[in-house]
Amino acid sequence: MIHVENISKSFEGTPVLKGISTVFEKGKTNLIIGQSGSGKTVFLKCLLGLFETDSGRIKFENKALDEMTNKDRSILRQEIGMVFQGSALFDSMTVEENIMFPMQMFTKKDNEEIRARANQVIKRVNLINANEKFPDEISGGMKKRVAIARAIVMNPKYLFCDEPNSGLDPKTAILIDNLIKEITEEYNITTVINTHDMNSVMEIGEKIVFLKHGKKAWEGTKEEIFDTDNEAVTNFVYSSELFKKVREVYLKD
Repeated sequence: MIHVENISKSFEGTPVLKGISTVFEKGKTNLIIGQSGSGKTVFLKCLLGLFETDSGRIKFENKALDEMTNKDRSILRQEIGMVFQGSALFDSMTVEENIMFPMQMFTKKDNEEIRARANQVIKRVNLINANEKFPDEISGGMKKRVAIARAIVMNPKYLFCDEPNSGLDPKTAILIDNLIKEITEEYNITTVINTHDMNSVMEIGEKIVFLKHGKKAWEGTKEEIFDTDNEAVTNFVYSSELFKKVREVYLKD
């Protein structure tokens, strides 16, 4: 679980995050949504410790990020899995080598153990006969699966995903969404997803935080988003034609 307590962040005197408070729950898919420039990326980087907040506090379980020693932060980094927007795979490494890499860097296990664990997660994300392939030999959807496998290979407590559906066709995007949700539940991970994809909201939005101009303008579930009268939210979500159609069906029921 991650507690966010009234955090703010400015750059060169310009406020980007303005007093955001929320809780990201364990075993659930927590989504951060909002228009470009709303502060989503800065918020995610603050959660990851890449940016220091100007005020407020971020707690992982009951440990405040700003009070952690270098050793504490090193341990925390090993408890975090990250799925990058562009997958960020190493082109010179095979699928299997990409997935093994974090364990080779951060554990003292031998290569046999590391390879066995890598193959466990390869199987879990349904990568068939891809071990020896290189990133430029596989599809975009398979690259995302490799990125997810690499992110979970060290059994993280926290999983962060930055626009995991970027560049994917709608069908593949839904498969990736569902895979992330399944893994979140199976591993009981605190998963935080930064996205602008309303399909993801409708598929897996168990907790949604909507940002506007650096502030938390709304939070709730995918069911509650259908009923909200928050104008900022409705203006954002109704820009999706698919969302309009789904809402019509929902209201009829």
